[in-house]
Amino acid sequence: MYAAHNDGWHAYVKPGYFIFGMGGAPFFSGLRWTSWNGTSAWATGKLWTQKPGCSPSYKCAYYSRWVGVYLNTIRWHHGVRYYARMAVKFYWAGKWRWQVGWFGYHGGTVPNWAFPAVPPYL
Repeated sequence: MYAAHNDGWHAYVKPGYFIFGMGGAPFFSGLRWTSWNGTSAWATGKLWTQKPGCSPSYKCAYYSRWVGVYLNTIRWHHGVRYYARMAVKFYWAGKWRWQVGWFGYHGGTVPNWAFPAVPPYL
């Protein structure tokens, strides 16, 4: 069972981090997996983001907060099972939020994680 990063089909078992893009994109670090099985996985760690609206991105500091990462929905790729759905829990703007993303082809030639394009962005 694998979890995919944002680097195509280079999958990992119990990854310590997830990177979602380049140029100011959010990322997770320090993930500690408390469960990982054939149907789902759960980890906690840190979500790193930049302040919304900060520009240019290379001058913007990153800020961290606690994050819970829940993986489920099993799919297959060339005989290998992977988690295709990620639900992310974090505290933002005074309340707990959940963002749900999917791994797959989203208009490109390389698969990646896609989340809704609404604040807070993942």
